[in-house]
Amino acid sequence: MPKRNSPLATTSLVAACIMCSGVDLSAQATDQDWSFRTVESADLLFHGLAIVDFQGFSSLPLYNRRYADRVRAAKEEMGVYPTALDRQSRMFRAAFESDSTFELLHFLPLYFGFVDPTTVIQVLSEVASGRGTRSADEGAAFASSVVASVLRNRDQKRVLGEFANALEEEWNVFLRDYLSESLAERNAALSQASQDWNRRVAPAIAGFLDTRQITGGTVLVSDALGPEGRVFSGNPASSADNVFAVSLAQNDRGLGIAALLVKELCYPVASGVVEALGRSRDRVEAERLSGRLSVRCGAELLENAPNRMADEYRSTFLAAATASGIPGSTFDAAFTVEASALARLRQELFENER
Repeated sequence: MPKRNSPLATTSLVAACIMCSGVDLSAQATDQDWSFRTVESADLLFHGLAIVDFQGFSSLPLYNRRYADRVRAAKEEMGVYPTALDRQSRMFRAAFESDSTFELLHFLPLYFGFVDPTTVIQVLSEVASGRGTRSADEGAAFASSVVASVLRNRDQKRVLGEFANALEEEWNVFLRDYLSESLAERNAALSQASQDWNRRVAPAIAGFLDTRQITGGTVLVSDALGPEGRVFSGNPASSADNVFAVSLAQNDRGLGIAALLVKELCYPVASGVVEALGRSRDRVEAERLSGRLSVRCGAELLENAPNRMADEYRSTFLAAATASGIPGSTFDAAFTVEASALARLRQELFENER
């Protein structure tokens, strides 16, 4: 695992859990241990990457593939299609996919915290031009230092600057109004997710959360995301140091958003199992196995939960697998793992509870 105080240990999705220190990303959260919310700056960044269709190596998509179609229809109705982001999407995708350091972008919304979209665009532009950020916001300063430490050469900064320019136009001519129109619907989904989590799911996996001292966190929910989420974790005992990002689009299936959060909580455990089994040398295969194991981990945690929660969890991910074109008519078939990996996962999950 990366050491705390290290701004970025790796951009690989295999090490999606990145340690940081002293960055309070939950300053505007509610007084609950777990807060579910949308953040416009995160929506903007995830939106941009979804339109570019910059996917990763996971079995499940990082971005909602239907989202771009809905956005195009909305833009055409508003008379703003194509935007600069639409026109340059193939160029951005080719640039991002040809340079693995751009994988950083998948996690960038979690570094910024709760800054506004204008600040995000300003910071990216400043990094692209070689200037340090002028923002006094702690999250913006942290994000700036991370991006500057990774995207160092001239071509990387040029692409970053062009992406920031495209995002600025995207926000001003389309996304700000688009998000505003769906605010009530998104707030209703967040309210339901909070109830599902705090009243049903969190109590059902209390042993797991207590063992790992995960007292709470902030969950960013975005319609642009696919069923593969993100996790940013520092001190697990501090709710201000645990930030997750999951899809809003899965809210109508099974446990929905709550199920996706269980899977993200499992990811560090799953990736640890992959490393312990000596399967982390091939980062692409390691990421895919970690993803499948983290999905299976959630089902294991909820197996003995009341009210058939495990079935609801499996339904959520089987629907996501089917929509993503993953073969398999059952949950186990869609997220198949070898017996040795599953046995090691169960050992990691339950040996401290016996």
